[in-house]
Amino acid sequence: MKQPYAWLLCATALGAQAQTAPLLLPLLPMEKHGAHIPAVKSPHGSTKGTSYYTESFETGIDGWTVQNPVGDVPWAWTNTGPGPTASTYPVPPLSTNTGGWMMVDDDFLGTNGVNSETSLISPVIDLSAAPPNLQLEFDQYFQEFQLDHCFVGVSTDGGVTWTETEVNEGVGRDGRPNPELMSVNISDLVSPDPSTVQLRFRYAATWDYGWEIDNVMIKDLPNNDAALLNPRSTLFDFTNTGSDAQPYTIYPQAHLVPMDMNLQIRNNGFATQHNVVATVDVTGPGGDNFSDASSAVDLAPSAVNDVFFSTFTPNGSLGDYNVSFHVTQDENDAVPANNEGSGSFSVSSGTYALDHGSVDQFQRQAPVDLAEAFEVGNKFQMQADDQVIAVQVAIHNATPAGGLIYGAVYTPSTDALIHPTLEGDFTPEHVIDASELNAIGGSTFITMYFTNPVDVLQGNTYQVMAGSFEGGDSVRFATSGLVPAQIALIHYPNLSASFEFTFNKSPMVRAVMASGSIGIFEPDGTLSSVSASPNPFNSSCDLRFELAKSADVRVELHDAIGREVLNEQLGELGAGPRTYHINGDKLGDGLYLYSLIINGSRTSGKLTRKAN
Repeated sequence: MKQPYAWLLCATALGAQAQTAPLLLPLLPMEKHGAHIPAVKSPHGSTKGTSYYTESFETGIDGWTVQNPVGDVPWAWTNTGPGPTASTYPVPPLSTNTGGWMMVDDDFLGTNGVNSETSLISPVIDLSAAPPNLQLEFDQYFQEFQLDHCFVGVSTDGGVTWTETEVNEGVGRDGRPNPELMSVNISDLVSPDPSTVQLRFRYAATWDYGWEIDNVMIKDLPNNDAALLNPRSTLFDFTNTGSDAQPYTIYPQAHLVPMDMNLQIRNNGFATQHNVVATVDVTGPGGDNFSDASSAVDLAPSAVNDVFFSTFTPNGSLGDYNVSFHVTQDENDAVPANNEGSGSFSVSSGTYALDHGSVDQFQRQAPVDLAEAFEVGNKFQMQADDQVIAVQVAIHNATPAGGLIYGAVYTPSTDALIHPTLEGDFTPEHVIDASELNAIGGSTFITMYFTNPVDVLQGNTYQVMAGSFEGGDSVRFATSGLVPAQIALIHYPNLSASFEFTFNKSPMVRAVMASGSIGIFEPDGTLSSVSASPNPFNSSCDLRFELAKSADVRVELHDAIGREVLNEQLGELGAGPRTYHINGDKLGDGLYLYSLIINGSRTSGKLTRKAN
């Protein structure tokens, strides 16, 4: 190790105790200008029903007015998008199919820590000839940093009083589709006097990103629309349960748990929906299938029903499990697109993961801590006594080659003033090679083996981290997808205060468990099988594997302290069975870890050499 952690000499030893009371960590500060991939554009939502008011902001503000009671960031018309900004990832232009739109560009015009409030108010709209069941639709792009709120309001008394509905709660800094079609039921809001309706879009924030809207429309609210919301495969709730039931993307066989799938159904229609039923179906490898349905209920307009399905426990077959949710009712649903949801997870022999396997962003230190050593990773709850034999991590290609990284396992602290407790030792440091860096969409992992595997206990939660002793913004750890709050962590081991935070991106940091015969799950199915025999071996060992399709193959062998003792590029091999011969004559007795690198993805296992 280049630099021992001074705090380890005086840290209170917590041992391998379970986290009895969840410690809520603060959100990583000043993450606003970190790596960010703008939301993927989705097609403009197709209109349904008769329109009674339309505003496309084609050439200007068109009779709408702006009120700006707090700060100096107003709603403004634009047909080009935000202006020059110091932000690395500014508010993107709204991707609608019209010439102009309205936007609050808080990122460009706002000031760090300064409050803003601005309202965009329509002219008076006469809806006296419209039916009573009405909805407001509009295109938007919204991206949340920390303290922003978006409200849609209606007034029928000349703006003296407003009734508001908050939208965009919990969107997060990664934003939503651009554009996103929004819908708000305004039937009750316009009923006091449909002839004098005004709309208001109110933005209240503290130097966040911004809000953009276009194609405002008032039209018929469908009579029948039962919408499926928040489909989930677990009942994870950190505040109430700690790390229990985290939504892992890959489960090791030894750590499978019963899964309590759940969702919500909301009646978005104007009429009561009768005999509303939600179903879930799971299809897994080896015929491991599961189906369940909720009891039928009648849902009044705007009512929400929570649905909890019977418990499903995977049988442990290796591979992908696909989850499908569906909702039906007696009525003919006017918006069938929101009646379905889906998800997936995988079972591996020995890999624990929360990421989605493909790089889309990165995580580094907060700007005020760029000089600090730091670690990022995830919490994992163990369902069996086991050992962590390695930490697997993906590195973003914004990282310079030659940097040093390591892996570590900690027991979380229950005291915000005490660092987590290191379990065992760090892995030997790994020098990052240029070939190991990932562009967006990449899936190359580095596996760092512990000299001595780290013991972990059933029922306990551990932080599995990848870190760098080097400050100066030198290493950017790749992330993939999002996780609920309190799972993903950043830790500054050399700080005495404000040393641990949570964030919502999912670090591509995985735990490799000794209980698995193969260390790294191969998600694309290129590697059909792998085995090593004899094992233990004396003078030689054959590494046998089968490729489902042609692939680039490299073989590596590391000793028990992580030193590379073999590295051979086999080149492009065709589909079919293959054998690689390992000569053990120059190898000492002990544990070795072999790795097959297939198209950049690593699959690993253990070998033991015994001379006699």
